[in-house]
Amino acid sequence: MVKPVLAALTALALTLALALPALAQDNRRVALIVGNGSYSALGRLGNPVNDAEDIAAALSGVGYDAILVTDADERALTLALSDFASRANGADIALFYYAGHGLQYRSENYLIPVDAHLDNRFSLQQETLSLSNVMDAMSGARHSVAFIDACRTLPLEGTFLASANERIAVVRGLAPIAAQPNQFIGFSAGPGQTADDGVGRNSPFAGALLEFLAQDVDVEEMFRSVSARVRDATAGRQVPQRWADLDEKLSLRPAGPTTSDESSSPGEEERLYAYAKQIGTIAAYRAFLARFPGGFFAELAKEAIAERENAPPPSTELVVALQSELRRVGCYAGELDGQWGPLSRAALARFNAAKGLGGGGEPSAGAQAVVAAADANVCAASAAPMKLLGDVAPAVPACVVVTVEAGPHDADNAAWDTGKGSEAPDIKINEMTTGARAQCSQTWTCSIVVHPTSGEIQLKLLDDDFDTDELIGEGPCTIAEACTVGLAKVTTGQC
Repeated sequence: MVKPVLAALTALALTLALALPALAQDNRRVALIVGNGSYSALGRLGNPVNDAEDIAAALSGVGYDAILVTDADERALTLALSDFASRANGADIALFYYAGHGLQYRSENYLIPVDAHLDNRFSLQQETLSLSNVMDAMSGARHSVAFIDACRTLPLEGTFLASANERIAVVRGLAPIAAQPNQFIGFSAGPGQTADDGVGRNSPFAGALLEFLAQDVDVEEMFRSVSARVRDATAGRQVPQRWADLDEKLSLRPAGPTTSDESSSPGEEERLYAYAKQIGTIAAYRAFLARFPGGFFAELAKEAIAERENAPPPSTELVVALQSELRRVGCYAGELDGQWGPLSRAALARFNAAKGLGGGGEPSAGAQAVVAAADANVCAASAAPMKLLGDVAPAVPACVVVTVEAGPHDADNAAWDTGKGSEAPDIKINEMTTGARAQCSQTWTCSIVVHPTSGEIQLKLLDDDFDTDELIGEGPCTIAEACTVGLAKVTTGQC
């Protein structure tokens, strides 16, 4: 059994209430879905976690043993892939989906964990995961399928990675790849192209995949539909491309009565639609549609998805209320700050998993009402609220989110002398025992993901000023306890 790790914000199996009964062993379909957005050094992406949550829900809805990993650092991604290789051995289909940053170097494609800094060519190869290794991990399955939405604009493009001996040009987009027998590989954009992150909840590629993924058609036909939809949505700027070597038609949706609307017991469709409506998330409605694509409530579910995709961002008041209820039931340890970030999203996903409701991490009035109606200690009371890569919780949390809130500085030459009405600092966070670091510009609050080695972290906090870094504070903090480091308040919570 792989040792447990909480993938840099959450790693959970989507055993949705909407999921199907397990398939026979010789027809197993397994999936690993990764969404990386909270990069410490390469710029945050808004949609990969949403994309991964929704793809995982859709795959679970049609019978896949799907494990979702979001905001994964290098260690978590490696462990997830090792676990995936074990699950893929002997499966009918092993499917890998990745959303996040990626790049090519010397014609090899690399997927980038959230803790990568890419300072030189050696760190490039050590801090990333090559796509060829991913495909090797699926080689034990009869069919291997990979969808890579990793051509999103990278801050390094157009610059060079510094090295002691050479300078490395960062090439736009991903490199072409040769499919091995019984493999299908789909990229969200052609070689040399970048892919849109999207202005709504999902990227154009993920949105198109979600529309066609659960259809019982050959994967080649499905991908042609996806490609056409993305091309239209991006006015031709982005054209997905695939490489395949399949000796037979392959549908990603399991055949047989277990997936048909008619196979369900009377009232099951109504019951599961009520679950989706109660949760109120796009992921929940899409999982319902994967189970009942032509059902009585299908059009209502589609209307609900469209309404949510076009809805304005949730209000601060709603987010605070939901955070408060999630804290009450033991699923959230962060601040009531009204910001729906990775820690809040993971808390809602943890609650849904603990209650057997499924769904992702979207804030909504419906989600707030469901959490408010729950008894206290939902997450603590659940024997296994999340499916981790292992089954024994470590004494020290595998992953914590450290949030730093700077206070006003009174130094004569500081840019933020007069308090929070003036220009905000550029906060640099250094965690001295693990080497983790992060930087935030023009803000009073900054966060970093840390994988601690003990119950205490050592912080050095700086303001990145024009001429010299000014010390905000330096000292230890005990995990799960609020503390003060110099001119900053520090809080920690499990990822």
